[in-house]
Amino acid sequence: MPTAPTRSLAPTCPSKGRISLDRHLAKCSHYVLFGGLTKKVRRIHVFRALWGIAMGLPGLRRVGLAAMIVVAIVATFISFSTSGFTQTPPGRIDEALQNITTLVRPGKVGYATFWDGNKYVQCRRLPSREMRCEAAGTVMQPSLASVLRGDKLTGLTALGWTLDPSFGNYARAFPADMPTAEMTAHILRTLTEVYDADGASVEVNTHWVADVPCPPRNGFTQNLAGMVSDAPSMQATAIHACFYKSTETTPQIAKSAADVVAVYGQRAAAEIQRLRVNATRRIFVVFDAGIGYVQCAPETAPLAVYCEAQSAESWPALASVLTPNGSRN
Repeated sequence: MPTAPTRSLAPTCPSKGRISLDRHLAKCSHYVLFGGLTKKVRRIHVFRALWGIAMGLPGLRRVGLAAMIVVAIVATFISFSTSGFTQTPPGRIDEALQNITTLVRPGKVGYATFWDGNKYVQCRRLPSREMRCEAAGTVMQPSLASVLRGDKLTGLTALGWTLDPSFGNYARAFPADMPTAEMTAHILRTLTEVYDADGASVEVNTHWVADVPCPPRNGFTQNLAGMVSDAPSMQATAIHACFYKSTETTPQIAKSAADVVAVYGQRAAAEIQRLRVNATRRIFVVFDAGIGYVQCAPETAPLAVYCEAQSAESWPALASVLTPNGSRN
């Protein structure tokens, strides 16, 4: 069963002589089943196919069938405009969960992701029909340590989530017979009560990834780190493994700005000096803390060092570090 049309729906069936509707359905190469599409989309494609068939019918029969199709199309779009597409987060989450359940693509698995900034829940249907979901953890996203602590972790456990050591996310499975609306309420409660996400701003998408034992995931400290994704923009840092193993040494903990200067001050000063010495060259330096960075480059006339600090607009994870009243030390 095709999941989407892969060729033109222009009619290729006979257009001359008397031929029954059944024979048209059998002979027209553009008459295909769209069982993998949503009802609204499937209806549109069926109308297009039937229109091609109508154009192949003789005389009054063609006019009659064409008129019926036009009426049906008008009625359908009136239905679209009155019912509309669901715009509220609960409705969109519910539709996404239904979408990855009903849309089956051979060799692929459908994932539904719900996020606000770098706080996310991602779900997929298991072969057993259970809905398995993962919520973001601190192993892949250290910035969430300021959110997932104390009573928040207790609340996460109370909602049925348990730590999955493979990537440090929190996981739980919803029963196969649980209505998606009930799952939706649970997911929204997790995002808003535990992760302090803005329920009105939760974004939603569905995508299908190759059905392999260990699908690619967004890499350490990347946007939505630990989430299953085969997006080309994330390939350079993606993890193609069944678990995450840090290759970095144990970080030194700085409790104040003075601690940072004590550890990195001498090297940072030397890098700034390098920019001044080579001010006429196109060079730069990046000070990357894992959660945000500052990058600097020299300027001339007058001689100066120009620096930029990353903002939460370029990386939503920084919203947990940069507050509306300024940055937290």
